[in-house]
Amino acid sequence: MEASEQKQPAEQRTQLRWGVVHIYSSYNNIIVHLTDLTGGETIARASGGMFVDAGRLEPTPYAGMRAAAYIMEAAKAAG
Repeated sequence: MEASEQKQPAEQRTQLRWGVVHIYSSYNNIIVHLTDLTGGETIARASGGMFVDAGRLEPTPYAGMRAAAYIMEAAKAAG
């Protein structure tokens, strides 16, 4: 059996965590909001205007990509 095929012991397995990502995109902005499953606790939130200076009032693909990357990193940090 190769090393990649060996199963991990139960104590070494990572426990999956779940969350809900709410995305609001309007003509002027994009807002990405990460919550727990109930939607009651905010884990992270980001807006497109947080990451771009020029054109911050427009929903550019770059601003959306940066907001999503920020949410992803915040989710990893939260566990």
